[in-house]
Amino acid sequence: TAVLVIALLPASATADADPSSQRTLRQGSVVGHAAEEGQVHGWRGLPYAAPPIGPLRWRAPDPAQGWEGVRQATASGNRCVQLGGEPVQGSEDCLYLDVFAPAVAGDAVPEGDERWPVMFGIHGGAARKR
Repeated sequence: TAVLVIALLPASATADADPSSQRTLRQGSVVGHAAEEGQVHGWRGLPYAAPPIGPLRWRAPDPAQGWEGVRQATASGNRCVQLGGEPVQGSEDCLYLDVFAPAVAGDAVPEGDERWPVMFGIHGGAARKR
């Protein structure tokens, strides 16, 4: 059974690209990084929807745009806007995922009834002061 490691680097960290982590997604190719002595690959800042800015604000999300070439997925995407502090920090352009998986040869996927664990976090807003 594979074990998923989440806390590899702080969210704001940038890692060096590792060619063995290159994978192909629907939107294009990505290269991430390796951690835990090469046992885990990570891909940071993967867009899961188009940025909800301008005319896309307050609408259902559009699909993420594709890209040409190989996207460097070694740094997390923008943090979402958080209220409650001054100045307001973050960006509306924040629909990105950081993904970590066991390092396996090629584009291996679980076979048969085998399942890999999935863990996710949902970004939320800060508490409002009243």
